[in-house]
Amino acid sequence: MRETPVATVNEISPLSTAVRAGVDAVGEELTDLFQDYLALCDLNESETLALAYTTDSRPEYVLAVRGAVARIGARLIELPIASQMTVRAPSILRGMGGTATLDGASLERIKAADILFDITAEGLLWSPALGEVLASGTRTVMAIDPPEALQRMFPSQELKLRALANGERLGRAKTLRVVSDAGTDLTCELGQYAARARYGFSDEAGHWDHWPSGMVATFPNDGTPEGVIVANEGDVPLPFSRYLSAPVRFVFEKGILTSIEGGFDARLIRDFIDSWHDPRGYDFSHLGWGLQRRANWAAIALFEGERMMCQDIRTFEGNFLFSTGPNEVAGRFTPCHLDIACRDVTLLLDDEVIVENGVVKPESLQ
Repeated sequence: MRETPVATVNEISPLSTAVRAGVDAVGEELTDLFQDYLALCDLNESETLALAYTTDSRPEYVLAVRGAVARIGARLIELPIASQMTVRAPSILRGMGGTATLDGASLERIKAADILFDITAEGLLWSPALGEVLASGTRTVMAIDPPEALQRMFPSQELKLRALANGERLGRAKTLRVVSDAGTDLTCELGQYAARARYGFSDEAGHWDHWPSGMVATFPNDGTPEGVIVANEGDVPLPFSRYLSAPVRFVFEKGILTSIEGGFDARLIRDFIDSWHDPRGYDFSHLGWGLQRRANWAAIALFEGERMMCQDIRTFEGNFLFSTGPNEVAGRFTPCHLDIACRDVTLLLDDEVIVENGVVKPESLQ
């Protein structure tokens, strides 16, 4: 149990009749789901959970968290926080994360809590404040995708073990190469930054995760990514949440994206990065591969119009995900963050095939 945060006007009592009304409003099933999830995160009656949300967060998630925390008997501190998207942003586009802002008092309450449950519409990911939260030891999770995705890709201890095994292998590697029949051929050096395993819940101090998830990633050594990545027709740039209609060719030189070649999709991506007026948007960010067996690549088509972070696409088993923009470990913060998820890619660590045409190969990592 950590030091109890200062109470706020939004503190919720486990016996509140308003909590009971909230459970009735969203239904027992959603509250059950969130209670089961918080049990995976080891929340207990002696702990405090801080719930961060914005005006455009999913209201049913606020109610479900209230009900789940009350059932467990833990203490809940609600923190409605401001979002740049509702005030002023450098780009009209959303979905990058790091756009929610924390005042000093809210940050201190979160750092004093045992768990931060982040349902802000854009997430605190990539924000400078998140590093302080994790350094304080607060277990942190984010959930934005629709309830169906949370339920279908509900995390497990088995997924955690696979993610940790894949993360350990990535952490030992010194070189990474990705190739594909579409024309991808990029190499980089590793070891400057730690590998990260994401398994969908946070049960350890200072761990950040995303519900749902299932993937590993790392930042390449500064200035080392060299070569070409070809995102093929049907691959997905995020946050656009649309399938590419034709291949897009990304050229990297010394860790900088120097050229984006192709048709309309290429122009759309260039316009997106340029709209932030921040050259850091062209830096190589992270890369890795997916491990979530319940992810569905068709999710964008199936859930058209739903607010989602597209974790189906980011964590799809055997995918290759690479990104441009921020690296918070290196102190490089920018809201211009682009994820590109590719299928049918072969990935090698120190010349060992880890993913072959979209299939994780070593038995020890399956």
